[in-house]
Amino acid sequence: MPTYRIPRLSNQREPRRDAASPYVEKAQRQLRENGGSPDALFTLAAWKAVRGEYDHALAFLHRLTKRDPDYPGVWRFKAEVYRRLGKDKMAQLCEETARRHPMPTARPSPR
Repeated sequence: MPTYRIPRLSNQREPRRDAASPYVEKAQRQLRENGGSPDALFTLAAWKAVRGEYDHALAFLHRLTKRDPDYPGVWRFKAEVYRRLGKDKMAQLCEETARRHPMPTARPSPR
């Protein structure tokens, strides 16, 4: 199930191997084997963005929005990455798109 939070971006270029590594490795394997699921593309975009590799993050986000434009949080995340690159106009366009693709709301589970 996808996570709806937008990854926190930092200025750190080379994060240490941490708890995210198995997820990144799985996403990379999925990408090699079958083009990757939307979750894999989002995971790799987040990983690249956290590493400060914003152009690479955008490449994954572009693929994701072509494949699944309603993926939760993708347009807001894309806007944040554009802001990090100083592309405020593109960030604004992504924010406008995000408003047309609202975040899903949690439904109460049936009892």
